[in-house]
Amino acid sequence: EDGCVRVWACPLDVGSSSKRPEDRMLRLRHVLRGQHSPVGCVAASVALDMVASGAVDGRVMLHTLSRGRYIRTLLREGVRGGVDAMAISPLGLVLVYHSACKALTTFDVNGRVVAVRESVEPLHSLALSASGEMLVTVGTSLAVLMLSSLETVARMALGVELRSVAVSQDDAHVFVGTAAGKIMTFGFVPQRG
Repeated sequence: EDGCVRVWACPLDVGSSSKRPEDRMLRLRHVLRGQHSPVGCVAASVALDMVASGAVDGRVMLHTLSRGRYIRTLLREGVRGGVDAMAISPLGLVLVYHSACKALTTFDVNGRVVAVRESVEPLHSLALSASGEMLVTVGTSLAVLMLSSLETVARMALGVELRSVAVSQDDAHVFVGTAAGKIMTFGFVPQRG
């Protein structure tokens, strides 16, 4: 609750036969500071060398992942409530979701608002396609949106409460977790434009 984000270095070979304990330990790399309220969610992109922290006051702070340097703060005026979910696209877009007002906002890495949309339902989880072009959200339905415009490409009401979502690396499958603990798999690719 101190508003800091700690970035840890994780050994790549955790099953290593190294006898040295320090070779198998997490190491603190950076403490990212600047948030004035508790951080509720974090997203990172190794490819873009960026980590985003979303706070309960609605601010999103961007830092470099490799050096921990502050880049900028993203804040959309008029949006109330904290940041509940975020994602960073390999295309350089940052998606932010505020559940208090069901607002989805896409920013570019320069802090400019690219797209805004109010969700038709409260969202429990979101995921980006590997290409970074598509956003998949779940609440009471499964929805696929274009990240750059937040236009709906597909929506399916599944009749159960959905809790989590993931997209396969080849963008061919969507995995959805339900409140009852079941996993559903969908093998569709939305047709674009």
